[in-house]
Amino acid sequence: MNQPQILITQYNPKYAEQTVKMWRNSKERAIGQKEIHSFAITFIF
Repeated sequence: MNQPQILITQYNPKYAEQTVKMWRNSKERAIGQKEIHSFAITFIF
């Protein structure tokens, strides 16, 4: 079976918005709860 190539790299802030969207979509699919905080609030932390 062919395994996909995975490259783990250091966090890069230029991907912050994409990363937050991915986390939020994953959470919503897993537990059925949408995020209550805005993107702006997320980036403050």
